[in-house]
Amino acid sequence: MKELISKGSTSFIYKITDIDKGYILKLLDSRVNTRQIISVETAYKREVRALKSLSHRNIIGLIAHEQLSPSEFSISLPYCSGGTLFSALHRSSIISLSLRQKKKMMADILGAVQAIHSLRDPLIHGDIKSLNLLLVSPLTRDDSVPWVKLCDFGSSRFKSESPSNGTVTVGTIQWMPPEVIEGATPGTEADIYSVGIVLQEIVYRKIPFDDTQDNLIMGMVLRGERPRHYPQLLERDNILNLIPIIDECLSGRPETRPTIERLQDQVNGLFVSSGISSGFNSISSTAS
Repeated sequence: MKELISKGSTSFIYKITDIDKGYILKLLDSRVNTRQIISVETAYKREVRALKSLSHRNIIGLIAHEQLSPSEFSISLPYCSGGTLFSALHRSSIISLSLRQKKKMMADILGAVQAIHSLRDPLIHGDIKSLNLLLVSPLTRDDSVPWVKLCDFGSSRFKSESPSNGTVTVGTIQWMPPEVIEGATPGTEADIYSVGIVLQEIVYRKIPFDDTQDNLIMGMVLRGERPRHYPQLLERDNILNLIPIIDECLSGRPETRPTIERLQDQVNGLFVSSGISSGFNSISSTAS
């Protein structure tokens, strides 16, 4: 059984259901959009190469890949029935997330980023956002244990590589740091900025820069504006000190943002001081 579940500018995402299993089939076709800012072939090669170099419980796995024609490519990935983190945070009102659930989401995301940034040649994802984070299974109760996986490595590159073939930077403006908006090549610091935005989404359940046009967001970010904080939502959980941690991630100066290891230590220390230090895995997720 083949079910279309998502459509992008150059891709179609299908859920394939066999007798005993389900998986995702991602079809990329350059004929769908001839004005794309990064070639479909480049995105396909980047994603396949990145996933082949990774094996981690918080990163989507690679089942198979194939070039179907000069303009068509396919990538098969495990099916995550919980959908995107974006939908869980912003489109679902089934449950109000507990502090433990929020901690586990953060732990998984930071674990995934630590895995790619700690490679011998660090891998820069380049498009971290809640839309590119998947839940392995749905959250149906307040004691459901979240399991988040990072996906969509079509914008990724290894740190040693120079920007490829004159293509411009891709990404989504709400999660994009100021230096990338201005045309700089993303580094690991750009991923940290994007993670900071996702941390805000998790604790506030607010869409970043919601109801603001993209061209206005660009100017706001370049002027130093960021999505607003809601201290009252943190105070009740005794995690007000998350605000300066997030603000450091969202610094306009990339060199002042924390490394992923420092960010893990900061977030873990925050939860330990709040009495949330057990029940889930530690902030540093293990590879599998």
